[in-house]
Order: sequence, then structure tokens, then C-alpha cells
Amino acid sequence: MFERPRAARLFPLVAAFALVWGAAVAHAQEDDDDDVIQVLETEEIVAPRVQEEVRSLLPAAELRVIDAWVPASTLTGDRLVRARATTIGEVLRYEPGVADTAFAPGASRPIIRGLAGDRVRILYEGLGTLDASNTSPDHAIAADPLTIRSAEVVRGPAALRFGGNAIGGAVNLIDGRIPSEPIPGGVRGLFDMRLGTADNERAGVFEVEARRGAMTYHAAGWFRRTDDMEIPGSAKSVALRAATPGDPGPYGTLPSSFVDSRGGTVGGSHATSRGFAGASITAIRHDYGVPNLEDEPVSIELESYRLDVRGGLRRPRNFIQRVDATFAYVDYEHTEFEGSEVGTVFQSKGIEGRLEASHGGRGRWEGTLGVEGSYVDLEAIGDEAFIPPSQTTRGSIYLIERWAVARGTSLTGGARAQFDHVDGPTTRRFTTFNASVGAVQQVGRNSAASANITYTERAPTSTELFADGGHVATQQYEIGDPNLDPERSVGLDVAFRHDSRRFSGEVTGFYSRYSDYIELIPNGVVIDMLPAYEFRAIDAYFYGAELRGAFHVVRRPGRTVSIEVLADWVQGRNRSQNSHLPRIPPFRFGISAVAQLGRWGGDLRLVRVTKQDKIAAFELPTDGYTMLDGGITYQIMRSRPKGPVLYLRALNLLDEEARVHSSFLKDLAPLRGRSFLFGLRKDL
Repeated sequence: MFERPRAARLFPLVAAFALVWGAAVAHAQEDDDDDVIQVLETEEIVAPRVQEEVRSLLPAAELRVIDAWVPASTLTGDRLVRARATTIGEVLRYEPGVADTAFAPGASRPIIRGLAGDRVRILYEGLGTLDASNTSPDHAIAADPLTIRSAEVVRGPAALRFGGNAIGGAVNLIDGRIPSEPIPGGVRGLFDMRLGTADNERAGVFEVEARRGAMTYHAAGWFRRTDDMEIPGSAKSVALRAATPGDPGPYGTLPSSFVDSRGGTVGGSHATSRGFAGASITAIRHDYGVPNLEDEPVSIELESYRLDVRGGLRRPRNFIQRVDATFAYVDYEHTEFEGSEVGTVFQSKGIEGRLEASHGGRGRWEGTLGVEGSYVDLEAIGDEAFIPPSQTTRGSIYLIERWAVARGTSLTGGARAQFDHVDGPTTRRFTTFNASVGAVQQVGRNSAASANITYTERAPTSTELFADGGHVATQQYEIGDPNLDPERSVGLDVAFRHDSRRFSGEVTGFYSRYSDYIELIPNGVVIDMLPAYEFRAIDAYFYGAELRGAFHVVRRPGRTVSIEVLADWVQGRNRSQNSHLPRIPPFRFGISAVAQLGRWGGDLRLVRVTKQDKIAAFELPTDGYTMLDGGITYQIMRSRPKGPVLYLRALNLLDEEARVHSSFLKDLAPLRGRSFLFGLRKDL
């Protein structure tokens, strides 16, 4: 009764894709040959930098040093290759200001500045993933890191573009499934195969792009399989074993920690000097285990089918740089199993669209005006469903502007109005408003300082409003409050950045004060053998700092050596009860060395995560740990820049018992023990 025929689920996606594709092909045939030749010979079209800017969340001007008001970081190139892991949260784990939920090897979501869940938006090329990952930490993001080309982390005032649901920040995943520019050359692609030891990982990805005239086609596929992973010692922490003597728990291997994932995408676009239009369809199947101490193993089977349509115009008017339109439709379902029995089925269908117009670039003013809308129909089916069916409709309008007051000095500002309609057991309507204002001052030729003040409102989610049931994943009985008001915050963000030939880096400090902050608070009652937690509005505040720096010791063609440092620290307090907020990441710091010497490359990273004993009343403290990772690469053919590359990565070389404090399962599931990855990568 829970399974829908795959053909029936794919039909609307395939039909819509065929219509859009046909329109694009027809448009391509209408263009004359001279226009196509002109496009393919235009230097701007083939520049990789331009391709990145078109797909990026941030306009090109916002990536310069003078625009240091944007607290954003991008993981791409070799850094992304070194960070590839099973989940998006694990990929971004060592980015300053970013932690992860680390719920299971198959489910980990980013945490930004101590904020998680619905306060961090996960985006696919600017639009939401439209899955159920924001409703519970055991729900995976419907995306695989094997296919992404870059990951942008946006936090602070720059996240205003994405509304109150990005009050903590946003993560944008870019995979190029809809090419916005014709590719240089006729065909390009890559493949990557890898094997791992600690969990017997077998993974691979291929990608191919081909151009014919102004049409560019894209196809990609991937798979990943792992067994239950090896751990350095007992699955139960020392603190939990002391609190529950008599049962030491599993040892050496973490039960129900497997992953079995595969998927594929096909897409294409038509591009000329005036703009582009394209579409893609993506299918994902992601099965994974959920570590637990129950007699029956717990697992989740996830399926997601997604249609994306995207287009843009370049300089349709003299004062408008570009106009971009994006649309996505997602049919999502995941089934939770206890042994072989179906527990709960989550089904969701959602659409989201965005239209933006950007102006300026030549005068003192530049900015973006946009509108965004979405609709999500979410239903949980089964005896253990803890949320009722709901439909959420959202619409917003926003404006972001930058004014170059004088050479080296600029002012920034933005505002966004959002309207939410949440229909469940009762109906709630919310109107929220976000705004920011800031200033940037260039210091010398290579440095800039910035300060920003933000005001943010976030409407409650359907889970926070209507939850009423036992949540097995978090071992809590969750009770929503249909009378919750939007949470509000006022924040200050200051930063200093430097970028020169020898050194680049940034240091950031932030403070946010919340009223009506929505948090799960224990009420002291036990329901269905689970402690009851209520969604309540409290007063809270967060503050912290982030540091990243890179010293370029050697910087010559074919030879580079860099020393990199990172550190971050965040505190979260419940002002209403004068206590700590739960699952706040501890202070950490690290150093790494990265080198490329001809055909050989290598890196070594040492990170110290300190003990977390600033905990909420119902938490256990978490011991600190030291993580040592490294890797070596070797390009097999010197004469070919795109020759095969062999690589070896070593993770947790010290075989540390590492537990992520921000994880609900930190006392039941440590990170994997010492492991090695062997792989072969080839650009085509």
C-alpha cells in the first residue's frame, strides 16, 4: 500500500522534461548559423570563471575583496576532491563555522554557527532540495556529494536572499546538470572509482557533457555501497556506559551503519550570447542504516525524482545585467523499516520557483530584485508517524543593493518580505520581514573590513506547530504548539579579510539575540515510554568567531606549498532558563599542509576538537578528540594535463574514538575508525 509504481512516479517528470527539451531544441533550430558561431567563439562564453558566476548564489561583484560583507566560503576543485564523503554534512565538517548532525553514515546535515534543521537551507543550484531532511536528523538530504562540483556556504547577512529559513545560513550545491554556457571543445567528462577499508566502501561516478552547435547535453551517474563500519572500541560512550551499567553495547563494528546509494541525471540546455534555457531530470535511491540499540535493525529507503528548469537573459536592457528564472518539482518518498516491517512512510511533493533581475555593474549602484514561491505537501503514514499531513505555501519578494560611496568604501542593504500559509490540523498564516544593512571599507590594496546588522524573522514549521507522537530517531515524544509565533533575531556580524600573493585569510565575529526562539524543551512527563518534549518559544542568544588562513610558502607553476589554519567557536544560551542550549559544537582548531610538486600532490590535516561540557540539562558531556587525516595523489601521465590520477586518502590515522557533540546519537555512534581510500580519477 505504500509503494507507488516507479513508472507512474516518473511520468510527470519525463513528460515535462520532454516538453521543455523540445522547446529548447526548436529554439536552437530557429537561430541562424552565424549566431551559433559567434557564441562559440566568444571568449566570455567559454571562461570557466563566468560559468561559476552564473550558477553561483553570489553575483560576481560580491566575490571580490571589497565585498567582504558576504560571509561565504566555497569548497571546490582539489579541496572538494579531498573532502568528498558519504554525506553533505561530512563534506563540510571542517569548514570554519560549520559542523554536522552526524546522525548516521548515510544521514548528516550541515550545522552553521550552532543552528540546524529548518534554520539552514540546503539548495541545489539556488532552489531547495524539497526533501524531508529538515524535519528530523535521521532524514538524509536527497543529494550525493560524488556529483557536486562546488559547495557554497553562505551565512550572516548574505543569507537574507533565502529568507527566514536561512536564519543560520544556506548551503548551495552546484553540479552543472543544466549547462549555462557551451562547453569548450566537443566532449568532456570524468570518472572516479574508489575503494575504502573501514566500511568496505565501493563507489564510483561518471559524468559526460557533449556540445552540438548551441546545444549542450549533460549526463551523470553514481553509486556508493558500504557495509557496517568499523569503530575504535565500544559503540556506547564512556559517559553512557557509566549511566547505564551492565550493557557495554556493540564493540568494533557499528551495527546498522551501511549505505547503498545510486542515482543519475540527464539534462541539457541551449545557449546563445543573449541567454540560455534548459532542463534536467534526476533520480536518486538512497538506502541506509540508522544505528540504534534495539533488537531489530532500523533502516531507511529513500527515493527522490526531480525536474529542474532554468533559463536566463543577458543584458535584456542597458541597466539590467541579467534576468534568471529557475523552477523545480520534486516527488519524494522515504520508508522507515524496523527489521523487515514498515514503520513510517514520508511522502512529499513540492514545487519551488525563483525569478531575479540584477542591475548595475557600471555605476555606483548594483543589486538584485527577486521573487520566490514554493508549495510542499508533506504526509507521514504509519503507526509511528509523529507529524500530521500538512501543506505549506510560501511566497516572498526581496531586494539587495550595494552602493559604492567612494573608492574603497561601500554600503550594503537588503530587505525581504515573506508570506507563509501552513495548513494542517489548523491553519496558520504568517507574514515575516528580514532586513540587513552594512558597510565595507577597503584597507590598503589587499584587505577589507566590514560590519553588518541584520534583523530576521522565521515562521514556525508544520513540525513545530503540529507534532504529536513518539519520534523513534531522537527517542523523544514531540509535542508541537499550534499557537507559536515567528521567531525573531537581531544580529551583528564583523569581519576582516586579506588576500595577497603570500597570505589569504579572514576572521569573523558574530552575535545574534533571539526572541521566541523555538526549541524542544523537556516537560518531565513520560509518554509511550519516551520522555516528552514540547516545542516552546524561549529567548536565546548565540555568539562566536571563525578564523581561516592560508600561507602560500611556494607559489610557482607546477609547484605550490601552502600552510592552512582554521578555528571556530560558538556559544548558545537559553536566556529564559539561564542555561546552555543543546548540541552546540565545541571549540576546535587545526592546521594543515597542502602541496603540489609536479606529478605528486599531498596534504596532511590535524584538527583538535575540544571537550564539550557546556551542556543542557538532559545532555551528557562529550570528550574531545584529535583527528589526523592525509592523502597522496600521483598523475600517471606527465604529458597529458588530464591524465589519470591515482590517489590514496587516510582518515582518522590515530584511530581516535571521536564523537560529534551535535549528533543526537553521539553516545551510541562514534565516527569511523582508521580507514584508507584508494581511487582512480580521470578527466576526459
